[in-house]
This record gives sequence, structure tokens and C-alpha cells, in this order.
Amino acid sequence: MDRENTGVQYGLLALPLAVILIIGAVVLIHRSGSGSSSASAAPPVGQSPPATLPTVSAAVYAGQVQRAIRAQPGVRAELTADDESLQFQVVAYAGRDSGVQAAQIGSQALETRYVGGVLYTYGSSVILQDFAGFSPTAAASASGHWVAIHRGDKPFRSGVQGMTTQDFYTATLGLVGQLELVGPKRMDGVECIGISGHDLGARTVPETVWVRAYGTPLPVVDIAEGSTPHGTIHEVTHFTRWGKPVHVVAPPSSVSYASLR
Repeated sequence: MDRENTGVQYGLLALPLAVILIIGAVVLIHRSGSGSSSASAAPPVGQSPPATLPTVSAAVYAGQVQRAIRAQPGVRAELTADDESLQFQVVAYAGRDSGVQAAQIGSQALETRYVGGVLYTYGSSVILQDFAGFSPTAAASASGHWVAIHRGDKPFRSGVQGMTTQDFYTATLGLVGQLELVGPKRMDGVECIGISGHDLGARTVPETVWVRAYGTPLPVVDIAEGSTPHGTIHEVTHFTRWGKPVHVVAPPSSVSYASLR
């Protein structure tokens, strides 16, 4: 993708987007209490004391992680997945009130931007119908155009989920069922505590979100792997650039979703 037309910027530097799709399952986490943060202060330089599990419940700790994410101005998430023979890669940038995603599944591509309260999407008629919630008629009319989707339009509600840090946790870290704290374990070179549960989209598939054990409890890696009646699922998401603001640029021109017939 052209560096000058990616639609996402950090400060004054535009960053290219990798091909991406985040197929987010809604996370249902019972927040049974607020409590204070259970993450420990970072160990002194030159020392590496072993991390220990938080003393609060997994549900309370998950609530602390959710609040920590919502306080962040930005994050980058990169997903690689093989879901029941459907392979795709993911990179997403989520800010406080804007975000950008792009998707490549086989030969089909989809890019989505959220800025100024409007959702913009661009893709082929096939992917708009299969993954963006467009009707066949609307998808055919929209193919090859940026489409502006407003709050009252049918695809808006599902399309906007996970685009900002305000609902990034609930839309992208698909944990349901009985939660359990596991670890500690070093992931991506970081000492982490795991929150283990099951994937909402495939409830038989175990999933663990690995969170920084020291400092602010922010996700480092999310792993979902297991079997379904239709095949196997393997998804790994790496989280980086926490705290870096995301600035999204709207497309230069678009057609409104309401105008598609």
C-alpha cells in the first residue's frame, strides 16, 4: 500500500498498513469489582524477581486490563490466523476516537477507517458482502468506491467494533466462560500473566491473553488454539506501540451507504 495513502499517521510520519482483518468476537467479561491495579512495579534495573499471580480474581483482573486499555491513546495489533482452512493476516491501529484496519483474504482485500464518527470502507463486492455486512445489491454498487457508513446505517454497529481503544478489549480479545489466571510466562521477551478462557466465536477453543506482569497491565500476546466441529483454529495476535497516538485520515472522496441501491 502506498505510504502516502495509508490513512494512519503517528505524529507527522505516515505508516504503511499490512494486509489485515480483525474478525473480533465480543468479549463477555463479568467485572465483579474495581480494585486497585494488580500489576507489580517494574523490577529494579539489573534484577529480575519472579512475577507472581495477582491476588484478585481473574474477572477483576480482566476488568483492570480493560480499563488500562481504554486509557491508552493508541495500540497496534498484528494477527496471523488459520481458522478452519481460512488463512489471513491482521494489522490494526486503534486510537481513542479513530482507527484503521485493512484485510487480505486470498485475493480479496478490505480496508476500513473510522474517523470523525464515520466508518469508511473499501473493497470488492465479494468481501463487502461476506465480511462487511453489505447486501448483494449494495455490495455491487459499492465495489471500487470508498463508502461512508454513518451511525444509522446497518453495517455501522458491527463494523465499528474494535476500531478504538474504548472498546478494543471487548471487541477483539474474545474471552468467555470461566476465567482463570495462569503463568507467569515470558512472551515476546516480556514477563506476563495470562487470562485464560474460551473464544466467543468458537466456544470449544481455549484462548489466553498474556498481559504485562509489571507496570500497566496491557496485553502483549493473545493466543487462541483448538478444534471445532468444522476444523481447527489457530490465532496469534501481538500487541505493540501502546501509548502512541493514532491519527486517521478520511478518504479524499466517498459515496454514502444510504445512496447505494
